[in-house]
Amino acid sequence: MKVFFVFFVFLFCLPPIVLGAFDFYLLSLQWPPGYCYQSNSTYNQCKQPFPMSFTIHGLWPQNYSHSLPLPCPQAPPFNLNEVTSDPQLFQNMNALWPNLLRVKNSIFWGNEWTKHGTCTTFTQHDYFQTTCGLALSLNQLLGELQNNGMSPGRSYPLNDYKATIESAYNVTPLIACNRHFQSRAVQMFEIRFCVDPTANDFINCAWTVSKSCGSSSSSPIAFTM
Repeated sequence: MKVFFVFFVFLFCLPPIVLGAFDFYLLSLQWPPGYCYQSNSTYNQCKQPFPMSFTIHGLWPQNYSHSLPLPCPQAPPFNLNEVTSDPQLFQNMNALWPNLLRVKNSIFWGNEWTKHGTCTTFTQHDYFQTTCGLALSLNQLLGELQNNGMSPGRSYPLNDYKATIESAYNVTPLIACNRHFQSRAVQMFEIRFCVDPTANDFINCAWTVSKSCGSSSSSPIAFTM
C-alpha cells in the first residue's frame, strides 16, 4: 500500500503534458529527381518519368529541439472521403502532392496524416487544404531558381539556393540534401519552409541546412535532373 501511495504521489507531481504542443511547422517541398536518385531501390520504385516540379512531402509540426511534438492527441484515422468530397482539394492534391513511388497517392496522404496531421489541431480536410494553400503560394519556386540562373542538371553553391529563396520570398529556408546513388554527389532533394504555429505566415528557419549538405556555403550541391 505504501509503495502504491508513493507511486501515486510521484505521478501527481509530474508536470502536465501538453498534447500536440509545438513551436512551428515545416512545409517540405521535394525535388523528385533528388528524391528518386537517392538509392537504387528508391529509383526502381519511383514512377517515371519524374515530375519536373517541386511537390509536397508534408506539413510537419516541429519543436526547436528538432523533435516531433509527442504525444499526439487521438485523432480519427485517415478517411479519403475527407479529400474526395472536396473536388477542388482533390484536384490540388493529385497535382501538388503525388506519391512519387509506384503506389496510390492516398497511401502517401494517409501516412502524412497519421504521422504529422494528427499532431495538429486541424481536421483532416483543413490539414490538407492548409498544406496545399501554402504550397500554392510557393508554386513559382522552380521558376525563381531558374530566373537566378539555377537550372536542373548542374551544381550550385549551397548559398545560391538559400540566397535566391531569401530574395524571392523574404524568408530563410532549410535546404535538405542526400547523395546520388550512382555518382555519390551531394544533391538537393528538399527545400523546407518554416511556418508559424497558426500556419498563416512563413518565418525564418532557425537552422538552414541539413547535415548531409555539408557545412560550407560554397559547397557544390547538385540540382539533379
